[in-house]
Amino acid sequence: MAWLVGYPREKINWHPSIDPEKCVKCGMCFKACPVGAISGNREKGYVIDQEKCIRCGQCFEVCKPAAVLRQ
Repeated sequence: MAWLVGYPREKINWHPSIDPEKCVKCGMCFKACPVGAISGNREKGYVIDQEKCIRCGQCFEVCKPAAVLRQ
């Protein structure tokens, strides 16, 4: 989502979240996050820190089971 570069985060009207029911705990979202906003592990699952998240959409793009939601 190159169009987001330099765009104020507070003006983006969605934020990603992870649906634990759909998450297969593969870690792809964790690896894809350029700012380290996703934490967790394969045992407990992953969560997104909204304060760190820049809403780039990388986690959404790499999630094959569609567990990362745009809300």
